[in-house]
Amino acid sequence: MFEQVDADILVMVDGDDTYEAAAVGALLEPILKGDADMTVAARQHGYAEKVLSAFHLLGNKLICGIINRAFGAKISDIFSGYRAFTREAAAQTSNHGGGI
Repeated sequence: MFEQVDADILVMVDGDDTYEAAAVGALLEPILKGDADMTVAARQHGYAEKVLSAFHLLGNKLICGIINRAFGAKISDIFSGYRAFTREAAAQTSNHGGGI
C-alpha cells in the first residue's frame, strides 16, 4: 500500500469505528511541527475497557510503559490502529524487514 500512495504524511486507521475521525488534526500536529516522525492515537475513551480482555489491557499498559521509559514517549494505547507517520518513517520500517 505504501508504494502506491504518493504523500509526505500517511494516516492509517482501523475501520472498526473506535477512533474519532475529527482527531486527525491532533494526530498530525506533532508531525507538521517537526516534533515527531510518527504519532499514535488512543481509542475512544472507555472503548478498550468495555471490549478488550483484562490480559490485553495489561499487555497494552506494560508495553506502553516500556516504550515510554525507553524513548521518553507518552503513548497510552500502543496497539492503536490510528497512526500517522512520515514517508521516511514508513520507508525505514519497510527497509528493515518490519511491517507497518
